[in-house]
Amino acid sequence: MSWFTGSVTYFLLWWLVFFICLPFGAAPAKNVPPGFDTSAPENPRLWPKIILSSIVATLMWGAIYWLVKYSSVTLEDLPFYGII
Repeated sequence: MSWFTGSVTYFLLWWLVFFICLPFGAAPAKNVPPGFDTSAPENPRLWPKIILSSIVATLMWGAIYWLVKYSSVTLEDLPFYGII
């Protein structure tokens, strides 16, 4: 895996995990001032979600890196290889 492929894989994993984590713990505000969306969370707690996304994406990237680098799994092993 080249550095570019590894970076793109990590970037995509991080955003995927971040979007999955966004709704957790988000509750809509009780008193919404005029002009604000009623479904916007009162306290979105983004920093814990960013940290959690970084940790989970790093673990997932490490597993993918290990599979590609040290395992005998190749593209030919995938069931849909050659169809596309």
